[in-house]
Amino acid sequence: MAGIEEVRASVALANERVNQALAAVASAVEATQDAHSIFSSATQGSAQVAVPQGLGMLTQAGENLTAANGNLNGWVGFADEYVSRL
Repeated sequence: MAGIEEVRASVALANERVNQALAAVASAVEATQDAHSIFSSATQGSAQVAVPQGLGMLTQAGENLTAANGNLNGWVGFADEYVSRL
């Protein structure tokens, strides 16, 4: 079993990776919102039945990314609490 300092170092490394993931998710949320806006503007007034489906997919993707962001932030809080108990 790893010693306390090894565990702390591993949690710190994991936290670093999670922070990188948070930045990537934030970028993905922004890109998804841009894609939604672009597609919405381009298809405004379209009679194509697929337009709402496409917009719905982008909306769902944004919601999934927001959920991922919440889970990652939750992990950061968990990690801080876990390390404080070591």
